Amino acid sequence: MDREVTVKFEDRQFREAVRGEDGSSVSTISGRWIGIFSILALAFVLMTPEVAEAAPGEDLFSQHCASCHALSSERVVGPGLAEVVEERDRDWLIRKIIEPDRLAREGDSITAELVSDFGMEMPNLGIAEDQADAIVSYLASADVDGAAPVDQTFTESQAEQGRALFEGSIRFENRGVSCNACHNVDHGDVFGGGSLAADLTDSYSRLGAAGMNSMLDNPPFPVMRVAYEDKPLTEEEIASLTAFLEQAAQEPAETTFYGANFLGSGLLGTLLLFGLFSFLWRGRRRKSVNQSIYDRQVKSR
Repeated sequence: MDREVTVKFEDRQFREAVRGEDGSSVSTISGRWIGIFSILALAFVLMTPEVAEAAPGEDLFSQHCASCHALSSERVVGPGLAEVVEERDRDWLIRKIIEPDRLAREGDSITAELVSDFGMEMPNLGIAEDQADAIVSYLASADVDGAAPVDQTFTESQAEQGRALFEGSIRFENRGVSCNACHNVDHGDVFGGGSLAADLTDSYSRLGAAGMNSMLDNPPFPVMRVAYEDKPLTEEEIASLTAFLEQAAQEPAETTFYGANFLGSGLLGTLLLFGLFSFLWRGRRRKSVNQSIYDRQVKSR
């Protein structure tokens, strides 16, 4: 009897707990527990090692590394990373990501070999140690059977468009600075360029279409990245610049020394200016302003 009363009492408490103020049945308890279980399930998923480590590593790789390296054996700007985790020591990989410039200064033999093979040093991108560790973890778990880069063919009109974009006679759509402000290309139709950054005459020969596309789409160099951070190049502009650089690599112009021409032009211009000034000032006073006063004083003695 007592057990039956207790059960009925507890059953009444449960019904009252889930009954609304207006007497309607609500799912207060069940909704609360569903919310708690949902939060716990989400936390469990986020704390799973594969998700917690691979997701930030993948983002960092896309942001800092993908412009120069492929997740395959194919070379882009730098070597493919298909088996890099197996071939290289993890600590070395982290150092290579964090301070590649310091490794080069220390005479690291692997770095020297890579520079010899690819023609350039890996830039220091300011990546922190924990970020480098996440990138290496991502490389260890990522699918590295990427497809090989597809060869591209370009038209003469694309190369002409790229030349105009390179020298700045046509502005980029997003108003980025023209390439020849920092780079030079030995090309018959381009009048020199800047010396702040590398000469790009043979860049296509070294990098190929895939490398040039990656370099222009996601610049790996700090100065270039800042310059185009909010002024990215369009796909059409990247293709045109790549076409022009392919043309420049195949048909490099002989380097022209403009010093003699500048000197001759300067001397000729100076003579013309002196002649012009002499003509314009032909009625000028030729003696001292006080010469007439001095002459009168001499005569009065």
